[in-house]
Amino acid sequence: MLITFTVILWQSAGTLSFTVGGTEWNIQGYMVYTVVLIVIGGTLFTHKVGKRIRPLNVEKQRSEATFRTNLVQHNKQAELIALSNAESLQRQELSENFHTIKENWHRLMNRQRWLDYWQNIYSRSLSVLPYFLLLPQFISGQINLGGLMKSRQAFMLVSNNLSWFIYKYDELAELAAVIDRLYEFHQLTEQRPTNKPKNCQHAVQVADASIRTPDNKIILENLNFHVSPGKWLLLKGYSGAGKTTLLKTLSHCWPWFKGDISSPADSWYVSQTPLIKSGLLKEIICKALPLSVDDKSLSEVLHQVGLGKLATRIHDHDRWGDILSSGEKQRIALARLILRRPKWIFLDETTSHLEEQEAIRLLRLVREKLPTSGVIMVTHQPGVWNLVDDICDISAVI
Repeated sequence: MLITFTVILWQSAGTLSFTVGGTEWNIQGYMVYTVVLIVIGGTLFTHKVGKRIRPLNVEKQRSEATFRTNLVQHNKQAELIALSNAESLQRQELSENFHTIKENWHRLMNRQRWLDYWQNIYSRSLSVLPYFLLLPQFISGQINLGGLMKSRQAFMLVSNNLSWFIYKYDELAELAAVIDRLYEFHQLTEQRPTNKPKNCQHAVQVADASIRTPDNKIILENLNFHVSPGKWLLLKGYSGAGKTTLLKTLSHCWPWFKGDISSPADSWYVSQTPLIKSGLLKEIICKALPLSVDDKSLSEVLHQVGLGKLATRIHDHDRWGDILSSGEKQRIALARLILRRPKWIFLDETTSHLEEQEAIRLLRLVREKLPTSGVIMVTHQPGVWNLVDDICDISAVI
């Protein structure tokens, strides 16, 4: 359609003739040249007026994402916030987040308002401009009233089609902001190193290794130890020494290391705070298990880990993440461990919310049920240290 009406505009507008310095000039299809120049100028001015919309949209998405994240975190920690009388502090933090959103909204609306003003002026001007451009032709009799209206209509259709960028600038700016955010995320994932330990199912071997931060600062160095199947190793060290980071490295989840590290890729990592969601209790416990578990076996394991009171509720649907205490969640994590029977296990403060004697009993149960599994563990409960075969003092190699 654009090509068709461009041809019509070229033919219907005729030739513009004028004299400059004694030289006569004849420009055939001058209306086509005019509309192209007008659209180019309008596009450049539109970009000048609206170029701030793109970064403002990026800021808008970032500030809104921060606000939503803080709302979710505060909702999860609502009870702790109330018990610690931190409501006013958290309310102030959320108010500051919302104030950032509001300020960005005002700046964005102001910039879009000026863009709307320009788009309206541009659109209105295009509706009357053809009359002035064709007036010399009409007065000289080169075109009649019908030709004038025909040329104006063709001018409007051609200009509107060529002005798509101008009229859609705000939408394109928002799309560009989304692309910027996605590209930034993609760049961060691309910059993440792909370094992983060698996949070895027969042992965990660490030789002359160092663990680092993403900005290449050394956390641990000169690491050397070996763990065979069925053996238990304790990683000992002060809080913040890097024990958890080392376990993440052995679990193939921390790529910032150097040296020779070999560990199984299908190991089972048990954290200090197990993930417990809402749903059927049996599904929550048995999720990610390779084989189905019957109710009798599940009830037996629950009794063994000290959760006999839940054995009759395995088919109940509830918000278990809110109902269960920290210690009960850790017991469920150990129940999962016994049911899954992995060959390699990494325990990161897995019994920290349990009394020491109960922690000893449960870990003995794990060793009894999984005699061939290799275990590397972190714990600050001295009574548990007697259960392991060897100790690697992380503090001594920093």
